[in-house]
Amino acid sequence: EGNTPGIPYDFIEHTFYCNNNIFVSTRRGAAAYNMRSGAWHSISDGLPVQDMMQIGNRAFFIRQKALFEYDFQENKLVRCDFPAHLRISLFIPSDDGQLWGISDDYKQVYCYNFESKELVGSPLNDAVPIPGTFHEIIDHHLFLSTESGLKISRTSVEGRILNESSKLFKQFKGSSMLSFFLSVERWDASRVLISFFEQGMYLYDLQKGTLTKIPKEDSGLDSDLIKALFKDRDGNLWVGTFDKGLEVYYNKQNEFNFDRQLNILAPNEFVNTI
Repeated sequence: EGNTPGIPYDFIEHTFYCNNNIFVSTRRGAAAYNMRSGAWHSISDGLPVQDMMQIGNRAFFIRQKALFEYDFQENKLVRCDFPAHLRISLFIPSDDGQLWGISDDYKQVYCYNFESKELVGSPLNDAVPIPGTFHEIIDHHLFLSTESGLKISRTSVEGRILNESSKLFKQFKGSSMLSFFLSVERWDASRVLISFFEQGMYLYDLQKGTLTKIPKEDSGLDSDLIKALFKDRDGNLWVGTFDKGLEVYYNKQNEFNFDRQLNILAPNEFVNTI
């Protein structure tokens, strides 16, 4: 406290790096730290930021159900201009540079085109997302926490949900609290890792649409209580657990049972986010 004057001291909820700036958000506001000048800039006027995300070299923030983009020259947020009749509850960045949104009534999914500034909408059909919980898009697949489980749907290049190809996995069914413990991260070109609370890890094949449980004895992890997954730019997979700290698989390990000697950092700690 006192070392970061641009941000109110509080529990840090989100962080990311973009264009030589480290962005930090708490329940009492958000700030940007410029690594070149060493200066902090408060960017949310003391209002809480519900979420923030990086798409390419652009930084976006959600505040009071509106989307803002960060102006790196003026060090301030600029509101994005969406059609007035649309009420979008949350926004999801995709790994191919698109921006997706879910309507306030959780019945429609929209894809925003940065060039044309148009929103393409698709119905969610029978899926009922759990408000404020997990949603992500990886390689044209939407991962959505619903009241019935984890729904995985293919998306088109134009930004539409292909509902006929959707799959529902009921083993990931839970309350809104449990759904906060769901984490998804790309493993390789065709597979995605999924962790959910005390169930450990699964591999989802994007091409085949199949889900495979990774036994604890094969993963080498000390705990099935996983909170966070993150794969860095060098291909190393970082795993944050509830009770055994932070563990890492180095990229030379192509499969989980190749080497069970993991590098364990911060043992016996609760790792909330990576």
